[in-house]
Amino acid sequence: CIARLADSFWPGSAEDVNVMLEGLPESVRSSPSFAKVRKVCQEWLQHTFTDVYEVITKEDLQKAFRQLCPRAVLLWMECDNLMGTENDVVALVTCWHEGEKGKASQEEDLVSLSRLLRVSQ
Repeated sequence: CIARLADSFWPGSAEDVNVMLEGLPESVRSSPSFAKVRKVCQEWLQHTFTDVYEVITKEDLQKAFRQLCPRAVLLWMECDNLMGTENDVVALVTCWHEGEKGKASQEEDLVSLSRLLRVSQ
């Protein structure tokens, strides 16, 4: 069932991604077929929020980003081809954290997010 859903699913909004990443039962999210759904969500996140500076500076994009659930932000941070500096990523994640979804996130989500930050030595 989830494999068929993944074949036809393309998110249209942050809320669509949130529902797929957090709204499905854990038994579905832990199934091997869910990897395809996760991949589609990551492709949408990458397509929508690739230019980090643009997301910071364009109100509609920033608003959409702030609506992402913690799992979606984590998935976005795993994208290898984000355009922008690590400082931009930190600024955007901080902006997200100040929003409703960020404030509602658990400490373990914040720890996971901080582990994905690439800090130069």
